Amino acid sequence: LIPVHFALRIYQNGSVSYLMRRHLILSCQGSLNIFPFDDPQCSFAMESISYDLSAITYVWKNDEATLRKSPSLTTLNAYLIKNQTIPCPTKASWRGNYSCLK
Repeated sequence: LIPVHFALRIYQNGSVSYLMRRHLILSCQGSLNIFPFDDPQCSFAMESISYDLSAITYVWKNDEATLRKSPSLTTLNAYLIKNQTIPCPTKASWRGNYSCLK
């Protein structure tokens, strides 16, 4: 992982918040022992680091064809069956309430 962006905030009370943006490549593996009857499910969550929930809310684009045309999916003989947005659990965080997409 190579950081491509960071945010540094220094608060009046002296605390410092240092956050880094990361580029992720996600993979999901099935069980080759029972292929093609396996049912791999991949889940992940993304969260804003700069804007809180009052400023930005993440949602999936409704166009599933965008993901289906991904060259990496077709070369791995993988198919997107369902793209589902699940609300991230609301939790108290030391840095605030930020938009999350799961």
